Amino acid sequence: MFYSHPIAGQYWNIDFTTMGASDLTITPADQSTIDDMQFTSLKCGDQDLTGNAQILEGNKIYYPNWSCDDVATASFLDLKTGHHQMTFNFGVFQRMAVSRRMHSTAPTIG
Repeated sequence: MFYSHPIAGQYWNIDFTTMGASDLTITPADQSTIDDMQFTSLKCGDQDLTGNAQILEGNKIYYPNWSCDDVATASFLDLKTGHHQMTFNFGVFQRMAVSRRMHSTAPTIG
């Protein structure tokens, strides 16, 4: 688990790394996260891959066969300061990002 502290009007930029290729999902953990965080982008290094991501029910972000040899970043606009959580699933690996009221860095998830 990793923590950050964005406030309303700021971007919650979650850096993560993966190894290999597998489906990637980023799932809001609860209704307040769904209501308060607006997905804005998914990047691999400087390459914007947002257009290839699918937004599923419950604001789950799905990217089939994700592969990134650089640091990836998922960005969300914080609409309301508070406690928010996103769960990252990559293959059989799972990590959670938690915002508690900047910029967070995640460990490798694959």
